[in-house]
Amino acid sequence: MNPGKRTVGYRNFIVTVMAFMALSIFSVVPCFSADSKSDLCSDIDVSTISNIVKGPLSGVTIASKIPVQSLGLCQVILHVEGGNYITCYVSEDAVVLGRAFQDGRDLSEDAMQKIRRSVYLEKKAELAEVVALKYEPAVKKRVLYMITDPLCPYCQQVGPDIKALADEYGVEINVILYSVHGKTGDADCIDVACSNIGYEDYLKTNWEEKTNKQECDAGQELIDKAKTLVSGMGIKGVPMFILDDGQSVAGGNIAGLKEALENSL
Repeated sequence: MNPGKRTVGYRNFIVTVMAFMALSIFSVVPCFSADSKSDLCSDIDVSTISNIVKGPLSGVTIASKIPVQSLGLCQVILHVEGGNYITCYVSEDAVVLGRAFQDGRDLSEDAMQKIRRSVYLEKKAELAEVVALKYEPAVKKRVLYMITDPLCPYCQQVGPDIKALADEYGVEINVILYSVHGKTGDADCIDVACSNIGYEDYLKTNWEEKTNKQECDAGQELIDKAKTLVSGMGIKGVPMFILDDGQSVAGGNIAGLKEALENSL
């Protein structure tokens, strides 16, 4: 097959996904069932979806399939090469892209959380290898990975609250630097990684004055490795918090993070 055609087909699929994501959020009244004996998903694979959308799906695999009896559809989570995950609902001749809700509960997100938790647990050892700096409480019971960008003001804003939670719950904070601000952010990440500053200094507004814009091969290597790992896990925004049991909380959701800590005690 012509590689150019594969690329065009893949791009067309992504464009289709983005177009439908805004339109295909729907509410489901009947109860969902995940009866493993159902054959709703047995014949669903990437080629099924490719035939429906009339285009090759290069670099796409199926991460999860769950039969939804009440809809007569198979809930499929697609893993797109590069880290993205897409939820869709598939029959023999149709694909619905988007999220399903029931009684205020985001059923698609529930399925996605399970995928994320599995991915994060699988990558936990690799996450530990790209930690740039840490905060260690007096008593350590847990480990929390905080993926952040030095140029993200909201990340800096919630930093002290994260430290307070760390002290309260005995959580070691492992900071992973991941720029969402292009080359400028990358440079600041490398600066921090090379400067060996601590968590509390990192939170201060004048931390840049202390680093003197340092560069080092080890810092460059660490940030490059972190970027590859984090983006490959499908993480696109910061801050992102990942607990050592695989639970994750996106954004500066302190209440959500506290709830996750409570649930894992």
